[in-house]
Amino acid sequence: MLDDTYSPHKASSAGGTTFAAHSTSDHRILTEELLGRVAYDQDSVFERLRIFEQDATVVDRCHERYQEEQAQNLEELVRLSSDRKVVSRRVGRGDGDEKNKQARKVKESKVEAQMYGPLQNIFDFLTDYDGPQDVQRRFVMAANSTHRWDAPESAEEAYTPGFANLRPDFDLVSGESVAHSWDSYLGFAEIKVDPAENTPPKDLQKTVHKAILQCADYARIHLSCRQFWLFSVILLITGTDFRVMIVDHGGVLLSPLHSIIDDSDPGSENPRDARTFVRVVRALTRLLSDAALGKDPSASSITRRELEGYVARSGKDLSPELRARILPDGDGTRFPSYLVPFEDSGRRTWCTIGPPIWVSLSLLGRATTVWRVIEVVYSKKGQRAFAGRLHVLKSSWRDPRRSREADIYALISTFEDCPAGIPRLVCGGDVTYEVPPTIRKLTTAAIRGAEEGPESRVLHRIILNIVGEPLWRYTDELQLLCAFRDIVQVHQYLYEKGILHRDISPGNLFLWMGSAEAAGFLSDLDMARVDESALGYQVHQEVAEPVLKAIGPTGERIMTQPAVRTHIRFTEMKPRGMPITASGTLQFMALQLLEAMDNNEPIEHTVVHDLESIGYVFGYSILRRLLILPRYPGELAKVFKDIFGAMEVRQIALQRTRRQPLSWIIVVKGADTKDFIRQHLSAPAAEVMTQLRSAIQTAHEAHEKNDLLQLYPGLRLSSQAGNTNAFCTHAYFLDVLNKAIEQLKQTPSSMKSFGPASQ
Repeated sequence: MLDDTYSPHKASSAGGTTFAAHSTSDHRILTEELLGRVAYDQDSVFERLRIFEQDATVVDRCHERYQEEQAQNLEELVRLSSDRKVVSRRVGRGDGDEKNKQARKVKESKVEAQMYGPLQNIFDFLTDYDGPQDVQRRFVMAANSTHRWDAPESAEEAYTPGFANLRPDFDLVSGESVAHSWDSYLGFAEIKVDPAENTPPKDLQKTVHKAILQCADYARIHLSCRQFWLFSVILLITGTDFRVMIVDHGGVLLSPLHSIIDDSDPGSENPRDARTFVRVVRALTRLLSDAALGKDPSASSITRRELEGYVARSGKDLSPELRARILPDGDGTRFPSYLVPFEDSGRRTWCTIGPPIWVSLSLLGRATTVWRVIEVVYSKKGQRAFAGRLHVLKSSWRDPRRSREADIYALISTFEDCPAGIPRLVCGGDVTYEVPPTIRKLTTAAIRGAEEGPESRVLHRIILNIVGEPLWRYTDELQLLCAFRDIVQVHQYLYEKGILHRDISPGNLFLWMGSAEAAGFLSDLDMARVDESALGYQVHQEVAEPVLKAIGPTGERIMTQPAVRTHIRFTEMKPRGMPITASGTLQFMALQLLEAMDNNEPIEHTVVHDLESIGYVFGYSILRRLLILPRYPGELAKVFKDIFGAMEVRQIALQRTRRQPLSWIIVVKGADTKDFIRQHLSAPAAEVMTQLRSAIQTAHEAHEKNDLLQLYPGLRLSSQAGNTNAFCTHAYFLDVLNKAIEQLKQTPSSMKSFGPASQ
């Protein structure tokens, strides 16, 4: 086991109070995603950092002083990086190979730790040269700052377990704070002693270096935590060489390789020059705007004082409850609010309220984020105010080969008998931003300044009319059971209309608080598979309802005019040439899909797989509800990490065979834990978990028997063998839920309720 003594990145037992997983070094999924998506020697990286816009005279003076005044630190780095006993890749053969590898890792960690001090001195010198007055941000050594290891404060519930318990060697942060968190980073630096980590592999389609994976994993968490941020900038130093990495939702770009020192031998065939390093450090700390470091140009943050002004000018349009949510007592949540314009919807603008409801911890996936928002309108004097009620904003990076989620919602709106538990699209589509004199779509290619292609992800945002709360925020069990019943009914309705969801997770199923129409709803359809019978040539008329455009000088409401829009669409929801494969959120994905992914086998995602995921979300919601309560047993938190904290496909699949997500109620051993569960979980709700678990287990056994029948076609099995739909059906799930609902209604004293104090 690697000695943690020399790993200053490592989380301590005191770090964080949320249920973070400890899966820190298994990068198998990320490796597969990044194969073919890592590009070396990209001059565009330096162009984006504008390093050549600096005054050459200042750079030359700084470079000269750098060589003189930092000579001792540079010599120390040369000495450490030239120790071939440490950086050699030669490993002994035979039984001692693994032991030798571990010993080398320990030595490398020791050397890297010794590099931090000289590099901190060098960063400080280059940053402060010419005085501190123009310094915008600094590189801060990890050992000199505390770090919040888990989700951003006040937004913990938006994240599933899965945060790495490692951190970068240096944080690029603004201000003088010594307490850092993932959402405070503007970039970071990673230090390795082995120069091979910065050398392109022979085949980029087969190999991704560990240092690249580690930095990409940091970027994954950084982009999930720092909202409305498009890419991460990382300085990767290996010995005395460096590259700059830019990691976005399309992959990794690396600059050409340069040195942090000058070559001492003027007759060298390839003399090294540290001027580029000087330019890079000074650009990152003094020159660049936040937008150049990744800030989304299509959204902007607003202050609490601005929020107060909006609320004051909103008049009677805001209820007291909504005012309190926008402006909590005291100084409010630390989570900022953002203005998000929708250019393709009549320039409507929305403001996020509080932290996100759900955040996906993905890099090259869709990176979905869900917010509560309220619309911003303008008076004749041009002053901003709020109007209407809360809505939901969903943001994700879509595959351009798939139809837009907005189009799928538009298709559903043509169904005459659409149930209440399906949100209605208010507005939205692909995000655009202004690049005078043109308007461009916000894509990974546009961010890079490259040509658009099939691999370029498109940022897609929509506004939905229903505001949800996380399922684990239910106030009583009847509310939870009714919500799941409505969700299963909606899922069945869509399936019978030819639409299979294929991405069931807690971020897509919600409570519909205060609604008389439904207790729960299903959203997030951008991964849905739509049957061709529902597509093709369509002509339909859509009524654009009047919306509040502004508030007049005397408080009157100024509405847009109603209109009828005619759409003629030739659309296909399944990209041409793309195989049917598994989709979904790993922690809630069906076992058969996980096994197919692990074996790199194509598989058709079926309705049974979706129902299995719905069952897992049910178990997750109850367990997370119990973990909100005060004085919950530590064993429950451990089980939560064990079942829902894994991040690697094989690890999750193996865990499924050992402990199904609905089995946590029967695997706990402690008497105190069992008493706690009995106090807060009724028998009818527990019975739902048991019956859904059995249905899912039956489906698993049927799949196993199907595999056996393929090996031995003449084998005689029971009549239900191979029938995966025997119990894992909409009808069965609804029957189980309806019986539990009826039991709670007949014996309300058995129902568990949770008051405001436990929220």
